[in-house]
Amino acid sequence: MAIKAGQILHAMNQFVVDRIQTGGAGNLNIPQERIYELGNYQSVGIVRDVPDLTFTLDVLDVSTQVEALLAGSADPEADTLGDDGLTGTNYPLSSAGVVDIISPFKSTQGAYDIVKGVAVPQLSLEQAQYRYGLRQNAGENFTLRGDSIYYVPGVPYLTTYTGDGATTAYSFQIGGATPVPLTALPYTEHSYSGPLLPAASHSARWNWNCRMYERK
Repeated sequence: MAIKAGQILHAMNQFVVDRIQTGGAGNLNIPQERIYELGNYQSVGIVRDVPDLTFTLDVLDVSTQVEALLAGSADPEADTLGDDGLTGTNYPLSSAGVVDIISPFKSTQGAYDIVKGVAVPQLSLEQAQYRYGLRQNAGENFTLRGDSIYYVPGVPYLTTYTGDGATTAYSFQIGGATPVPLTALPYTEHSYSGPLLPAASHSARWNWNCRMYERK
């Protein structure tokens, strides 16, 4: 399925980033090491390390919106402004923390209904570049790095709560004063779901052995 530019939004910490020219996850790398043993010409296993993923944002908006979100601002639009270089709110990139980005896909029918999306959590700033020219559009480019990406077959949501050390469960909802409960899709890493039966265990081991044999 082709996703056109007009269908994609990128929301960083629940704020839509404006004037994006190019953006998205890429350069996914999963380091892996083949395991061998003495007396065996073939590999006996594969050990995978933590994945490495980059997320780039190239925007023509040269305000401080992205910097504010990276620096942990709760609401960039409400921060104090200043035009004298002294007053106002500062956003040092040295204080940039982790951000969560959700990228909902709008319907192809010209409507604004969200049909699918991508969630990329726990991204940290790796590089920031700024460009200015006499006859060029000013812009800024940010490279973020993380280790996970989730393809959502429904509507991606981001809810944030501040822990108090005692509460162990939080409601998955939106709406603030008038909360609307949400239904989360179950996250699974395999096709089998249910009690572990001997037949299912044997089938899982057989499938694993077959996959390992094909990789040798």
